[in-house]
Amino acid sequence: MLSFEDFKKTFGDMFGSGSGGIDLFGDSSPPQDNTVEDDDIILGELYGGKEHGDAFSDIKNIKFGQMILNITVRGQERVDSVGITTMTQKVYGNLVHGGKGGTEGFIEPAVGDTIDSVEVHWDKNKGKTCIFYIKMKTSGGKTIATGTKTGNAAVIKPPKNYQLAGFYGRGSSSGIFCIGGIFTKQATMDLAVTDVMAITTDSSSDVYNYNTTIRNWVGPLETADDTACYQKKFDVSSQGMCPSGFDRDDDKCISQCPLNYPVHCLMECIPQNADCTQEIVSKVASVVAVALNAATLGVFGTLVSAYKTANFVLMCAINVVNAVKSLIYYLRYKQTTIPKTDTEKLMDKAFQMQIVILDLPVAVCACLGIKIPPKLQFSATILAVVSAIVMMAVMVGEILFASQDNVMLMLREVGALNNTVPSSKIDELDTFLHSKNGTCGYELRTLTNRVMGKVYEIRNNTPNAAPNDVRVAVSKSPIITEDIPVVTNHCMGEIWKNKT
Repeated sequence: MLSFEDFKKTFGDMFGSGSGGIDLFGDSSPPQDNTVEDDDIILGELYGGKEHGDAFSDIKNIKFGQMILNITVRGQERVDSVGITTMTQKVYGNLVHGGKGGTEGFIEPAVGDTIDSVEVHWDKNKGKTCIFYIKMKTSGGKTIATGTKTGNAAVIKPPKNYQLAGFYGRGSSSGIFCIGGIFTKQATMDLAVTDVMAITTDSSSDVYNYNTTIRNWVGPLETADDTACYQKKFDVSSQGMCPSGFDRDDDKCISQCPLNYPVHCLMECIPQNADCTQEIVSKVASVVAVALNAATLGVFGTLVSAYKTANFVLMCAINVVNAVKSLIYYLRYKQTTIPKTDTEKLMDKAFQMQIVILDLPVAVCACLGIKIPPKLQFSATILAVVSAIVMMAVMVGEILFASQDNVMLMLREVGALNNTVPSSKIDELDTFLHSKNGTCGYELRTLTNRVMGKVYEIRNNTPNAAPNDVRVAVSKSPIITEDIPVVTNHCMGEIWKNKT
């Protein structure tokens, strides 16, 4: 039987240079505490001295559905280290913590066996509380132990329907000071980024109508290992919370700035080393691209001055048509699921939707060259135009998009275009109406509107909310956690499909 050290020496090169493939899955990152909210993972109670050593955790390295290949302990009078070797269909993992003193012992559980219990004892050593004894027992009856028993003891056991997947606690090269278990649901399997998943009920069905997506990729950012990296810092909210993707450090929320989005040194991000200026200079082109994208977003009518009249009319028509299409498809879905829904109920439902409350008014403002009003309080003129569009959509349906003549007639009749707009044909509009490509750009722009609307909603409900409170609320809303990942996943697929 091989210990893990022998396993690495024998098979390490299979996973890259110097067994790097294994080390990458191990606990090589700086020690850190982790907060877990997902009920697929449970943190057990900590036992021992919580005030000494460095924090460690396997939370980022465990995999759902993993098997245990090897359990290793080192120690003599006290426990020096604990570790388990895990495996899934794709990777091996080495979850080891502590020092290298004492005598090593290990067991190899049978295939499918789990760790049934962990007995730990602790006491004082030179004024510091540390783990003196540990004994692990598998579901197949195998045991491994090291150290000296004391009068302070506890047994770590997985809750019902959970299994021990790793450990967390505090330790150093001198040994283990405290330890607790990390438990995962037995029936839960790890997901790859490309795995197909169902759309959750929290998503916005009036923005997109996909039934499936790939894995939701929104979550905490990894620690960057680039030679020039930056940290983004905000104060915590009034309730001591941080936005999604930020880690709390005392009274600050910290996250790694993405290196593909340039930042200004000594301004909104703190440079971590002297490479800052070089990094910024090398990314001037990206700065220009970001500024250009922001300036031509079109949400506040900036396209009015950027395009000639024909292109302006085209963009106006596309914005309105996309919004009305989303409205019609959603209402058609309601009619299908509730066949007896009458026109009055459909109209009532329509005027409760974000498409009508936010997206259409924004599009009409752009068509008329009007800036978005403060707090999204649209004028009676804009709302009258929106009401007319909604009524036509409910009464006429998809025939509105049969030709550009129908679209232009609708825009003129409802007052969405100025009288000075020429009546000549716009070939690009016909191309758009008959294109089978998706509406990726519109969906992304609509989500931008929704983020803006969410900010105003929070401001209206809590006028005295601090910017940090608003930031936290928006970051934890379904717009950020569900809608943006779903639309981006879809759009990336569309981009690859239509690339030239």
